[in-house]
Amino acid sequence: MIQLSVAVLLLASASFASAQRTTKSYFGTYNGTPCTAQLAWHNWAGLGPVDGSIKLASGATIPVSGSNGQTGVLDLTVNGKAIRLVRSSAGRKAAWVSPTLSLTEGAGPTPTPSPSPSASPTPMPGSVGGTEDLLVDKTYTGTWNGKPITSQIRWVPGDTPAVLKRGFGKVTLEDGTQVAIEGWQPSADSMEFSLTPNQAGGEVYKTTKATKGEGEAAWESSSLTLIEKK
Repeated sequence: MIQLSVAVLLLASASFASAQRTTKSYFGTYNGTPCTAQLAWHNWAGLGPVDGSIKLASGATIPVSGSNGQTGVLDLTVNGKAIRLVRSSAGRKAAWVSPTLSLTEGAGPTPTPSPSPSASPTPMPGSVGGTEDLLVDKTYTGTWNGKPITSQIRWVPGDTPAVLKRGFGKVTLEDGTQVAIEGWQPSADSMEFSLTPNQAGGEVYKTTKATKGEGEAAWESSSLTLIEKK
């Protein structure tokens, strides 16, 4: 009876461990080139190691390793370079985005050798910062080219020495149209934002810090103003 109980316990433990490891398929872009990816999450129910591979349109395969070390942040090493991705969403699908690599869960279209335009600015060289800081979700009101907007941006610690923090999110126009936005902060008193209508690339707006209303932080340029809501 004891041997049977031990065997059942071991079998249950093995099944539980197996259930924690999950492999997912993704599609997206790497350095502006279409790609697909297979990532194995060693602890799908929580935080832990992640590894797998990325397949480029050219047919080349690149190994990937890293960790989901904190909720909403995925730190990967791809082709010897550290990349930090932030969890976002693409409809009902999970997505992980960064200036270099963006992946959306699902089989997606078969990548072709023709590169697609990158919707993000070219990242600066450097190493990934520490992961001790938590991600922060911020809501903004403001104007873009004179028209009222609202915005939600998720911020994480910067991924290069020249970037204090980096964020990804969306801007909503008066008519309900939503536009992707990326922000990065090179200094305490400045922020830069890229808005990308229709994923066709967008202008970079360099803003400076100001104070509005009841001490609300604002980031202002001649065409874009974002006021942080408390």
